[in-house]
Amino acid sequence: MDVTKLGLGKSIFVGDLQYDNIAILTPASTAICAVKMTRAARGAAASEAAAAK
Repeated sequence: MDVTKLGLGKSIFVGDLQYDNIAILTPASTAICAVKMTRAARGAAASEAAAAK
C-alpha cells in the first residue's frame, strides 16, 4: 500500500482496504497506518509559531 500521499493526522483503517477473495476479520475501525507528529516536533512547531507573532 502506498502511503506517500497520506498527510499529517491522517490514517488508513481496515475498512479502507479492499481485496478480492480475502476476508479481513479485524474490525473495520482498526487503524493500519497513521501519520502523527512527535511531542517534541509539536512543541518545536508551537514555539516557532509563537516566536513568529
